[in-house]
Formats: sequence, C-alpha cells, structure tokens
Amino acid sequence: MLFNSYIFVLFFSVFIIFYVLLRHRLDAQNLLIILGSYFFYGWWDERFLILIMVSTCTDFVTALGITKQKPTLSQAISLSLLLLIGAVILMFRTWNSTGWTLIPLAGWVGLAWLTLPRLFDLKNDVLRRRIFLIISIVTNLGILGFFKYFNFFVDSFQQALQC
Repeated sequence: MLFNSYIFVLFFSVFIIFYVLLRHRLDAQNLLIILGSYFFYGWWDERFLILIMVSTCTDFVTALGITKQKPTLSQAISLSLLLLIGAVILMFRTWNSTGWTLIPLAGWVGLAWLTLPRLFDLKNDVLRRRIFLIISIVTNLGILGFFKYFNFFVDSFQQALQC
C-alpha cells in the first residue's frame, strides 16, 4: 500500500474515523494503532509481520522492565500468542524462503523466557533499566541492520572470494 494510492486514502480515512470515535478510550486507541500498523505492514507483505511482532513484543516487555512492572499472566499469554501467530503465518506462507528465521526467533523467545524473570528482580534500578534498553536497541537495530545490509555483505564476501 503506497502512500499516494487510493487504497491508502481509504485506509487512512477509515482509521481516522475510528480513532476520533475512540477519543475518550486511550486503551482502545492504542489497540487501534497497533492493529492499523499491522494491517498496513501486512498489506505490503505478510511474511514480514513477524518482524513487527518481535519488535512490538520486545518494546512492550522493555517498557515493563524499565518501569519495573512484571508482565501479568494474560500479557505473557498475549505476547506468546502474538509470536506464535506470526511464526505460523511465516511457516505456512513461505517456509522455503524465510523458514530459517524461525530458528533465531525460537532462540530469542527461549532466552526471553529464561532470563526475563531474573532481570525484573534486579535490585539495581539503573542496571535493570540499562539492560532492558540495550535489549530493545539491539533487537530493533539488529532487525533493521540484518535486512538492510545482509545482501550487501554476502555479495561483497562472494566478490572477495572470486578475486
């Protein structure tokens, strides 16, 4: 969906109408923004929804960790279901070309389940906040860097080996 297309004008108009109708319900507006973002991103290519899902989950947990609020059981289940849905979409849609992304995703989720409870219990507030901030920055910049520069480094490496 391009910004200068008619479908975007329609999408944005419907989005704004719902956003204004929900002006007194901040939680509903936030949910609308997330769903609208996922719809907009998925319209381009649903295979990459897993990226925005990983980023969303990471940043949500980071915000909880920085403010020292442990995720509730319903929040943990919601985050897990979100990642599971993304993994299922990715696996059934394009296993041949991008199925390999499930391996680091599984590692990321496993590491999160093992380490997050300990991080939330850190007594040193400054250290805890810095660790959560670093997790968010590394995850988001890692996704960006990988998809922006992976082919560049592979092509450069292949050219270097051919000389």
